[in-house]
Amino acid sequence: MADCDRLKAILTELRRCLPKVAFTVKIRAGYKEKNAVDIAKLIQDCGVDALAIHPRLQTEHFTGRPDYQIAAQVKQALSIPVIFSGDVVILRWPK
Repeated sequence: MADCDRLKAILTELRRCLPKVAFTVKIRAGYKEKNAVDIAKLIQDCGVDALAIHPRLQTEHFTGRPDYQIAAQVKQALSIPVIFSGDVVILRWPK
């Protein structure tokens, strides 16, 4: 997510090599800055079939609060399916 030109080249080549395979990509909100909407549009333009987003920066790892708004902005900007990833909590019900 920090090198858009490289990402575009990689995704374009993968799509060319795998024309009949469902092609999905998972991203974060950004690397050091939030650029998920721009990256998601680039990914869609490269022919990716669906996108998953973890709404934190790479530098945050799994700490802090996820940015649900950026996930919503990505969903609104794309026509391909968007899958939310992160902060899934499994509750154990009392017996």
